[in-house]
Amino acid sequence: MVLIKPVDTGFFPFEYLNEEIHKLSASDGPVFLMILFGFILFPFVYRLGYKLRYKRKTFEYILFGIGIFLFLFEIFKQITYAKMYHYLPGQENFGHYYWKILPLQLCSMHIYLAPLIPFIKNNKIKQDITLFIGLYAFIGGIAVLVGGLDLVLGGFQLSDGRWFGDWGLVVHTIVWHVILMNLGALVFGYYRIGDLKPHHIKTIVIRPWLICFVMLLVVQVLNVIIPKLLNYNEWVEGFNLWNVGWTYGFQLPILSKVFVTEPIWIGGVISTFIYGFALLLGAYLVLFVIIFIRNLSSKLNKVVVYTKDTTY
Repeated sequence: MVLIKPVDTGFFPFEYLNEEIHKLSASDGPVFLMILFGFILFPFVYRLGYKLRYKRKTFEYILFGIGIFLFLFEIFKQITYAKMYHYLPGQENFGHYYWKILPLQLCSMHIYLAPLIPFIKNNKIKQDITLFIGLYAFIGGIAVLVGGLDLVLGGFQLSDGRWFGDWGLVVHTIVWHVILMNLGALVFGYYRIGDLKPHHIKTIVIRPWLICFVMLLVVQVLNVIIPKLLNYNEWVEGFNLWNVGWTYGFQLPILSKVFVTEPIWIGGVISTFIYGFALLLGAYLVLFVIIFIRNLSSKLNKVVVYTKDTTY
């Protein structure tokens, strides 16, 4: 894909010369390299978390710093979107907030929670929130990096018909989810998830999942109330927190089929609980995989050590 800088539509704008292609994909060079770097970082960040196990304050302030960075990074994204929307057809768009970019998605919750970790006094609550951050940051990050980038790297159309994008938003999308994935690695390492036995998983999954499920119910209420309060105007069109909104429909596979069940509210309730259960299964799956990889790594290390010992 050939890209050139068009008009001052963003901070780092580019134009899609191919009118048939209005988005980047994971196969484009810069995108692929950023994703690859994120996956290479994962074992090193896990190891860092492992070494911080008895340095609680350091670990907590690292989470604090990551949360503050993500918060500032989100402000950059919001400003960039506002700048770009000014150039969409009809410049009367300028001055209105596009509610569909409200940072209350599953992948955005960590900017509010991570900075609070050093200041939570109750250790049990602190652990539950930290595990929520790690589990669902990882799930959200890897889900987008592996299978969801094409949904978030789309372009914008100017009033003259040209399509454009902004490298700031491209980098933001990828770096954001790389950080989330490795935020999971940091938490997994700190709690030494890989050293757990599979039957211990239940004790550390349920409470973080309950936090997640309560948040899901809250955003579903917001998905109904906010469009209604704004009279379903054009500024709120597409508003869909966690991609499971009742007003504009579920955007997830399978659930989008269940949602259309008549009456709609029944389909919405069923889909919400299915999604909540899927988030629970996702947490179990992630921890089982971490434990499996850790055990496999330990066995391979033992083989290497044994081989070296017999050499001498």
